[in-house]
Amino acid sequence: MPDVQKKKINSGTIMGLVFLGAIIAIALLKINIWIKIGADLALVLLFLFLRRGYIFLAIGAKAFRKGDYDKAWPNLEKALKAGLDPDRRNMIGSAYIQQGDASRGVQILEAVIGDPKAGDHRNVAIVTCSMGYWRLGLVGKAIGTLSAMEYEAFTPQLRQMIKEVYDGLERDVDVVVIEGAGSPAEINLKKGDIVNMSMARTADAPVILIGDINP
Repeated sequence: MPDVQKKKINSGTIMGLVFLGAIIAIALLKINIWIKIGADLALVLLFLFLRRGYIFLAIGAKAFRKGDYDKAWPNLEKALKAGLDPDRRNMIGSAYIQQGDASRGVQILEAVIGDPKAGDHRNVAIVTCSMGYWRLGLVGKAIGTLSAMEYEAFTPQLRQMIKEVYDGLERDVDVVVIEGAGSPAEINLKKGDIVNMSMARTADAPVILIGDINP
């Protein structure tokens, strides 16, 4: 799982600065010292309560990276219950699909897909959820059944969805190795191709081409 502290400016950072400003303001007031301490303590407790979901997430993510799943899953569930943004919910859903209960991961991601406030994160959830369907043997449910013309029209959107998923993966790990699918030189498929050289271009990745000739 990615480091949940890596984002530069987010709602948590803004909220933290607001609370810090309030604590400093209280400290500057000419009131009884015990009232100051009580007010500051109340603000700290309120901040921790409002951000409890992200605190549980940080604990769960740390345990996940260490392979301590007995500790990771309960804390991630507490984080979900307390409330998280769609990006973090996608992250947890993906973790379940890859190394936990795939059905639970699908459930989490389907909630993101059905959330009208999730914005572009819904596309990420759709693609990641398809992997969960595959793990559960529900391949036909992945995205849909498209005719050749429908697929061709859907390709630009699909390529963008794949890029968003790849960008998320690239944030999570240090190295991404992409394996090609079939021949990279099928010219008749080049226009609508979403794998091989097209994916390498999307990822701005160097390519190692290995070939042989059968006698």
